Amino acid sequence: MSDPLASMIAALTEARHIYAHDVQYGATFAVDAVVQYLQELDIDPQLCVPLIGLSGALVDAGMGITNPHVSLAKHEGGTKTPIQDSLTWGWAAAAVTLQLEAGETLPSAARRVHAILGNRFPVSKIIEYRKRLTRGKSTVREQSRSNYHTAIGSAHAEKQLSPRQRAEWTLTTLRNMTGTKQGEDRTKVR
Repeated sequence: MSDPLASMIAALTEARHIYAHDVQYGATFAVDAVVQYLQELDIDPQLCVPLIGLSGALVDAGMGITNPHVSLAKHEGGTKTPIQDSLTWGWAAAAVTLQLEAGETLPSAARRVHAILGNRFPVSKIIEYRKRLTRGKSTVREQSRSNYHTAIGSAHAEKQLSPRQRAEWTLTTLRNMTGTKQGEDRTKVR
């Protein structure tokens, strides 16, 4: 009999590769991998019901079918930026700030972050977003602001690191968050 944990890790690895090309299918594949793992552990099947519902909802959403798990309430104002993007924007702004502390220029710091995040995060938008965030503009989502302060605080907590090392640590974290390999430039057309 195979190891359930090893099987789940293999399935999640495959899901991550799929996710890079098809977000909805990759997310569905990941949820299904977790459900399969839990079922192999012989847990109460009722504990899997919400995850199975989420998996079905993701498939429904991909086909444009309304489902209670993904039904949309009327937007009441504020940002429409997906939460994951808001969190990434917060880390991006922190990475720029730490690059500045390490002696980089603003355009150079933003270009380094842009190379990691790709064309969905243009240099000019990274600079503008950081400006809005650091000036306390209400158009910045609270989760993004919180992520920014967490990133800055975590980097500064590493007292033994130089400003350059802190800046590189944040860039490495961004790479890990986005699955970008060291030296890979996401701005190149593939």
